[in-house]
Amino acid sequence: LSEKMQAFLSGLTATHSILYAYARAFDRMPNGEAKRKMVRENLPAIHHPVVRTHPVTGRKGLFVNRFFTECIDEMKQSESDLLLGYLFQLIEAPEFCVRLRWQVGTLAIWDNRCTSHYAVADYYPQLRRMQRASVCGEKPQ
Repeated sequence: LSEKMQAFLSGLTATHSILYAYARAFDRMPNGEAKRKMVRENLPAIHHPVVRTHPVTGRKGLFVNRFFTECIDEMKQSESDLLLGYLFQLIEAPEFCVRLRWQVGTLAIWDNRCTSHYAVADYYPQLRRMQRASVCGEKPQ
């Protein structure tokens, strides 16, 4: 990003919500509205900086993603949609992506504080056994 864009983004915050990504899934569930209410109460939307500083490296990185980032708080919705669309397109560009070639015994570890993860289900009809561990992180700064 240009220095001017970096400076512009540095003071912004964004709303993140699990309901943003999964709202339609609740529409298809039995008792979906009750489950949606439970998630809203137990996992409310939260506000994070658009640019965060990695606590170990000190490097700055974008902290938005297509699945959970609803909007940029300081902008009108139409402006937010345009800017987020640009940022999502940027972080999804092939030159910033890693694509694993899974083999028996493959182990992948990444740092969610500076990585955007998108799983591609391209291994059908094979099965892939996955185990996920998450470490409680610090509040994004």
